[in-house]
Amino acid sequence: MAPERRSTDVSKITFPIQIVIAIVFSILSTSATIWATQRGNEQAQASMQSDIRNILTRMDNASNLASANQQLSDLKQAAVKESLDDVKRQVQLLQEQYAELSKQISQRK
Repeated sequence: MAPERRSTDVSKITFPIQIVIAIVFSILSTSATIWATQRGNEQAQASMQSDIRNILTRMDNASNLASANQQLSDLKQAAVKESLDDVKRQVQLLQEQYAELSKQISQRK
């Protein structure tokens, strides 16, 4: 006796309702997991972008602060140099006045 051949007609394949429900629920749960993961990733990316903007802003502020500190230092240095030059001129003027007065005193004697 020859073995009985099974039909390969796809239209005759049937599945129990429990298997169909299990397949549908597994597809839905997989889709929900993917959606939730993407939502979480979007929130993490938004938070990371915000953190990066904050870091860049702080770096710009630090750079601006360093530049401002350098300018302030240069201004202070220029002011000190100018004050020193003023003091030198005053000392020279006083020395000249002292020499003039000494000369006048010595001529009166």
